Amino acid sequence: MTGLIRIAVTTAAAAIFMVLAIGFFGWSNERHSRFTCEGETHVAQPFDTIWDIARTRCEGNLENAVYHFVQLNGGTASIQIGQEIRVPSTGNADE
Repeated sequence: MTGLIRIAVTTAAAAIFMVLAIGFFGWSNERHSRFTCEGETHVAQPFDTIWDIARTRCEGNLENAVYHFVQLNGGTASIQIGQEIRVPSTGNADE
């Protein structure tokens, strides 16, 4: 019977550890994914890319900012000279 109790306690401890670890990593990922950008729009100039616009207008996680740029502007990273590019204001993992 002692062996069964030890297995049950070990299993319960492992389950508690996993729940805490998953919660911590989810919280950490959300904090890491945040970004903020300045301005509402940008008119594309020759040689502009979404990445360059995000790099000059945003702080924080630029990969997530680029993702939000693409989503706001028709789902494509392709832009044309003179095109008005919508700039996301903020973002995190839940948006």
